[in-house]
Amino acid sequence: MITSVISYCNNDFRFIEENIEQVKKFSQDIIICYCKHSFDGDKEDETTIQKMKVLAKECTIVEIEYDSSKSPKYHHNLMRWKGTEMAKSDYILFLDADEIIEGELFNEYLKCYDWLNYDVVSYKCYWYFREKRFRAKKTEEAAVLCKKSICTESYIFSESERWEFLNRMQSLKIQLNETFRGEIICHHYSWVRTKEEMLKKVKSWGHRQEKDWIALIEEEFSHDFSMQDFVHNYQYIDINK
Repeated sequence: MITSVISYCNNDFRFIEENIEQVKKFSQDIIICYCKHSFDGDKEDETTIQKMKVLAKECTIVEIEYDSSKSPKYHHNLMRWKGTEMAKSDYILFLDADEIIEGELFNEYLKCYDWLNYDVVSYKCYWYFREKRFRAKKTEEAAVLCKKSICTESYIFSESERWEFLNRMQSLKIQLNETFRGEIICHHYSWVRTKEEMLKKVKSWGHRQEKDWIALIEEEFSHDFSMQDFVHNYQYIDINK
C-alpha cells in the first residue's frame, strides 16, 4: 500500500534493525538508501555496511555515489530521489534511520484510510536526547508521507528537503502533526548518541554551520545530563522512572 524510503548512514547503525522491524509491520516495499561516504567525506566502513545489508536482506538497498562538490543536503535529497524513482506504491513514507515508527499502531492507522485524503501527512513525534530514556517534554514532527505524484525532482531537491511541502501549502492538501487515536506514532532518536557519534553527526550534517556544535558537545559530556539539551533547550523527563 505504501513504499517506505529510509535514509541510512553508518552513524545510525544502532537504529536500523529496529527501524526495519517496525516498518515491516505495515510496508512490503522498503527501500534503504545510503551513500558510499558520510557527508563529511569520510568513506563509510564497509564491514558496518555489510552488517546493515544482512539486517535489511528483505529490503531493496540503493547505494549512491558521493560528490565532494555537493552539500550534505544534496546527498540527503539524492537518496530520497533514488528511493522515489524505485518506489512501487502511490504513497511514499520518507524516514531517516533514527526515526522509529510504532509499526502496529501505524498499520492500524493506515487501515482507516483518512490519510488518502491528503497529498502530504507529517507525524507528531517524541524527541530524545543522549539516551532513549530521556524524552523531551515538547514534541516535534518526524516522518513524511507523500503522494508519489508530487515527488518531482524540483520537490525532492529542495533546500527544505522532504519538508518542501511547507513552501507549497497553497497548492497541496496537508495534514500536520498527525497522531492516531491520540497516540504518538513516531520516536525520533536523532541525538541519542555517544559523544563520538554526536561529533560525527555534526561534522557531516546540513546544519553544521549554525552553531559551534563541537564545543557544545564537549561541554555536554563533561557532566551528567542536566535534563536540558543544547540543540533546542528542551526540558526532559526520564521515562524509566
